[in-house]
Amino acid sequence: MSVMHHARAASEGPPPVIVVFEGCETDRVQELRRLLQVELGPRFLKEPTEQTRRIHVRCDNGVASVTIDRQPTREVDLRQVKPEVADRVLTLAMVEQLNQLPLPRPDTPKTKPRTPKPATSPAPPSDHVAPPNPSSSSRLALVGALREWPTSTWTLGGAVRLTHGGRPLGLLIEGGAARGSERVGPGAVTLLTVDGRVGAVLSGHVERTEFFAVAGIRGGLGYLQGAPTSLESGMAGRSVAGGWGGPTIGVGCGLGARPGVSLELEGGYSPWAVRGQVAPENWLSIGGIWAGTNLTLGWQL
Repeated sequence: MSVMHHARAASEGPPPVIVVFEGCETDRVQELRRLLQVELGPRFLKEPTEQTRRIHVRCDNGVASVTIDRQPTREVDLRQVKPEVADRVLTLAMVEQLNQLPLPRPDTPKTKPRTPKPATSPAPPSDHVAPPNPSSSSRLALVGALREWPTSTWTLGGAVRLTHGGRPLGLLIEGGAARGSERVGPGAVTLLTVDGRVGAVLSGHVERTEFFAVAGIRGGLGYLQGAPTSLESGMAGRSVAGGWGGPTIGVGCGLGARPGVSLELEGGYSPWAVRGQVAPENWLSIGGIWAGTNLTLGWQL
């Protein structure tokens, strides 16, 4: 959430300020606004001017990050602070950080002064709440993948995923590997696959939860290695390798950004498959209609 609050400032003394809140609860924003009004008085502005200082407050899991203009960010850990005094502690930290900055030097006008606009009635403070992180961003993630293939064979693996783009549309690139095994008739088969996915991501937020859908293509190389379960079977072990791939779709939800965790249900169809015959009546394949689950742990860059 992003909330901007303003008031009128005096013409002399310390510069006026505007305050932007991101990711903070509505009740906390209202209380912080009240406390800052008490501490700073008329230094709040309705609209920014050339001398306005911008305070950006970002709330994330009990830790508030305070940045003034382009100064270094200061983190205030409120997780060990009693809830009834947490807002007061954060307010004092902001005021202290603001007062430590030197006063800006007045700029010498180099051009003709602008003609003042007719005075208008001040608009009330805006209570508009914007979703977090509206700008374009990238996220790098580790993925644990569990998939079921048409012959009821499961593979477990991992991947590295990179997503880029702002809401609502972004790009996903993923690459990884998986392994599984299955006993079929008189033999046992080991499945190995190295694959990747490229797709478009459509996402949105409800409160702090992100919901997303992915549509794209997944494919790669598959390898089947068969071996007889006993010497009496009279069978010999063989292997087969080839390419597979096709369209895929997925839906999921996630929480957080640094770090963040998400769960996705994915399914697809691969018209190109890697197939191996274990016995005259038993086949095993990597391809066809398949389904899977992806558990992701990521970090927003």
